[in-house]
Amino acid sequence: MISKIAIVGAGAMGCFLAARVLAKIDFALANHKAHKPSMLQDRLAGRRTEIESINGAIVRMAEQADVATPTTRMLADLVRMGEPRG
Repeated sequence: MISKIAIVGAGAMGCFLAARVLAKIDFALANHKAHKPSMLQDRLAGRRTEIESINGAIVRMAEQADVATPTTRMLADLVRMGEPRG
């Protein structure tokens, strides 16, 4: 879901992915279900995540293109709430 939102947002800014790239993304998502993303690894280790660099950037770029990203924004907000302070 988030990947599709990011792809739509990128398209609104004139960045388009080739069909083979999209197919590779779908394959990776379907075949690496046991993978722990780096943000999860960070959270489990008590470290700050890279939420601003990834999802925060998607939200900021989408705002520039006047594209709403409520799911991505909410995800970023929720992750920020759980970030370690300091």
